[in-house]
Amino acid sequence: MNFTDIIKIVLGTGVLSAILNSIISHYLTSRNEEKIESNRVKREGTFLAIRLATTLEGFAHECQNLMASNQNYFTTGGAVGNMYIMLPKIPEYPTDSDWKCLNVDLAEAALSFRNEVKEAQYYIDFEIEINDNEGGANEFIVVSRRIGIASLKIAELLRKNYGLPEYKHALELMNVFEYKEDGAARDIK
Repeated sequence: MNFTDIIKIVLGTGVLSAILNSIISHYLTSRNEEKIESNRVKREGTFLAIRLATTLEGFAHECQNLMASNQNYFTTGGAVGNMYIMLPKIPEYPTDSDWKCLNVDLAEAALSFRNEVKEAQYYIDFEIEINDNEGGANEFIVVSRRIGIASLKIAELLRKNYGLPEYKHALELMNVFEYKEDGAARDIK
């Protein structure tokens, strides 16, 4: 073995070592980056789910409050409560979050819900057109109940899917919607 053979072996080993080191380093770095990205997506999706759930739960409370006011208005002949014919506005959804981090079905449900609310208001407006404001207010009770329950159900799915605690007033609010449904048939007409 002469000096040039030794140089070839040393250089070959060095090059092979450098290549293997580069491949292993790249593999480990890319795995780490994937894990970091996966954690970011999960964290951002969870935070967006919290924000959407609380927005939808607040909307359900607004529906319940206005529905109860209409209910009181009709059962007391206008002495208590007010007559409402416009559904509450859904607060704006977060625009500073990456919606692609949210489960696709849940994102679709939350985004489509805005259209459901618009459509529900059309039913109320139609009833006003056919009958009068009082007819619209009666329809408002039915529609706000349905929309409030739908809002709570989407919020519940968001919470369940992301392992968030249950909304502490969800059962109470759902019971109010169900009670009002039973009472609405007797009190209105």
